[in-house]
Formats: sequence, C-alpha cells, structure tokens
Amino acid sequence: MTEPVDVVDLNSAAPTGACGFDSHPGHVADKYERAARRYDRFIGPLVAGAHETALEMFPPEGGMRVLDVGCGTGVQLRAYRDAGCEVSCVDLSPGMLDVARRRLGPEADVREGSGTDIPFPTDAFDLVTISFVLHEVASDDRESIVGEVKRVMKPDGGLVVIDFLPGPYAGPRGFLERALIVGIEVAAGRSHWCNHRDFLRRGGVRALAGRHSLRIRGETRRGGGTLGVTLLGV
Repeated sequence: MTEPVDVVDLNSAAPTGACGFDSHPGHVADKYERAARRYDRFIGPLVAGAHETALEMFPPEGGMRVLDVGCGTGVQLRAYRDAGCEVSCVDLSPGMLDVARRRLGPEADVREGSGTDIPFPTDAFDLVTISFVLHEVASDDRESIVGEVKRVMKPDGGLVVIDFLPGPYAGPRGFLERALIVGIEVAAGRSHWCNHRDFLRRGGVRALAGRHSLRIRGETRRGGGTLGVTLLGV
C-alpha cells in the first residue's frame, strides 16, 4: 500500500499582506464574466466527478430548498432542479449568472450578490452548496461566507463543500494531481494563488468548520487526496 505524503512546500502560505492586492471577491467577478462561456467546456470535465459525489452525499428530494453560493454557471444545481427541488443561487459574476439562468430556467431564483452578505432570509434552505469558492477568497471573506451560510441553512440542513485539501496526498497520483492544481491556480493570478495557499495553510474546510461549530457528517477524498467533498451540519 502506498503511504500518503504531504507536499508541504506547495502549500506554504505567504506572510499576511504579502499578496499586495485587495482580494475582495469583487475582483473575481470581471475575470469570470469573460470566461463564462468557456467555463463549462474546459473546467466542467475536471470537476464532474466531484459534483456527482456531492449529489450522492446529499441526494435531492422533491420540494427541498437548495442554495448554491458562488454558483458560477449553475451546473451543480441542475440535478436538484430536475428532481423537483426549489433552487436558488448567488454569484458576483453577471456573465456566469447569464449562463446559470439559461441552464436553470425561469423558476430558479438567480441573484447577483456576494456570499459575504447572502440575500436570503435566515433558516431558509435544506441544503447549501459551495464549490471551489472558499480557496479563492481572502481569509476574512471565507469566515464571513461560512457564517452567512450557517445563518441561511436550516438547523437540520446540510452544507456540502467541494474544495482543495491541505494533504496528505497519496502516492504518485497525489503528486501529479497537486502539480496540475498548482499550475491552474498560479495561472489564475497572484491574488488567487496567494489566497489558495492561505486557505490550505489555515487547515482548509475542516478548520473552517471547527471555527464555526459545524460538524463533519461525511467526507470523500478524490484525486489522490488533493480534493475533498465534505458534508457539514450544525
């Protein structure tokens, strides 16, 4: 059996303030607005397996209310909509939201806004999903997003997070997957990469959950331990 290994040097964060850039989510919107039409073609196949795992982890039921925070093109919500759920989503990118509206149809509640100030009432949703958002925003925004998600989620509801893991990574596949991720994250820009490293240095999703008194109800590791699909609850 191959022993897992931890690639510490790839995850070390820059010192506080070293990014030299205001990484508020508002800066993300314009970048993804330009990429919206190509996003599903190039990124979709890379994350399809994680989305399927998330669906299995919290299966849809008719009438269930589901919110996707940082929804992008809305692909994560499509299966829930098709199963008869009431779906809502919020994102900062108008371009991404245009694609989401076409994909999800007029019955979906699609809103432009930030996960740090979710425009929905308290205890409104049975399930909230966040896919590949927390690693790309500044640490203060991460905390605000999780706090807001906890507010809008019903007490017996669930939160499914898809995001990168800080390790350990398993064998050659873990190294290769991690190298690919590093390349993509560096290409996304200095601020994005800096936030990514900071997210991993601070312990990723598990540490965020602990700081917000959320318990881990399930976790599936993919890609040699580089990616996690985590189900959280109160």
